[in-house]
Amino acid sequence: METEHEFLAFIQNSSLSQEDKKLWKVFAEQSSQKDLQTILDIFINDEKAITFLTKNLKDKIVAFLAKDKEKMNKILQEEEEEQYLKER
Repeated sequence: METEHEFLAFIQNSSLSQEDKKLWKVFAEQSSQKDLQTILDIFINDEKAITFLTKNLKDKIVAFLAKDKEKMNKILQEEEEEQYLKER
């Protein structure tokens, strides 16, 4: 449970909106301590990255729930292009 408290403190102290913080709280309740620790290890010193991840996941959820295959493909294409640019 310590990891969950640390994760939630990290989220609470971030500049994410209250709505986004609530989403991460639900995520934390459903996740293993190992998964939460992995996220902490990756994002604890990079708030910009957790903000990007939050937006990315929300965009995917919206596209999925709307059954909007075109929007989902666009999101995935943008990710592929970003990854390609990072590898160059």
